[in-house]
Amino acid sequence: MTKIDYDIAENMLIKQAQSQMLTEDDKEKWNLYQDEGDNLWKLRSRLENSELTDESKYPLYLPNHRSYYFTQA
Repeated sequence: MTKIDYDIAENMLIKQAQSQMLTEDDKEKWNLYQDEGDNLWKLRSRLENSELTDESKYPLYLPNHRSYYFTQA
């Protein structure tokens, strides 16, 4: 498996978890937006004003649900 294959698989799993578990309440509660580049849901917060990388400023939203082991804390 190459890094590209791994990245594609990871994005597919994240999209699946987000599409099945994300509610309108979550979108409002966590101030979420859908990134145009990868179509993943990300958080907007005070980190926007920092000098961090975009990946750090806008973390991915990962719903905490028992059926998705990679999203559990």
